[in-house]
Amino acid sequence: LNALVASCEIFITLQTEFLAMEGMNQLLETVELVRKRLNPSLQVTGIVANQYDSRKGLHKEVLKTIQDHFSDKLFKTPIRDVIALAEAGSFGMDIFEYKPKSNAACDYSELATEIINQEREL
Repeated sequence: LNALVASCEIFITLQTEFLAMEGMNQLLETVELVRKRLNPSLQVTGIVANQYDSRKGLHKEVLKTIQDHFSDKLFKTPIRDVIALAEAGSFGMDIFEYKPKSNAACDYSELATEIINQEREL
């Protein structure tokens, strides 16, 4: 709560699962409450879909739902669900140190470019 009060903008990371959508609804309610009562400048400026597996129908459905409801906020690059992310953390490394040519490293690089471009537009 303190972080929301102290922030001007937030990104929401959202796992592409049904229950995560429920959690996001609760988070958005909290953000709106903070905006009304404590921090009127707080804005959700980006949503990152993560742990995405394009082979799973549920993930595709959840991603489509996010796109339908938050197309202006959803970053185009979903972060794919790859084992290298878990492995990197277990070795105390980030994905760029652990497997710099992995799909996840590529996804995070593309996401970083999107974020930089978004900030330049402001």
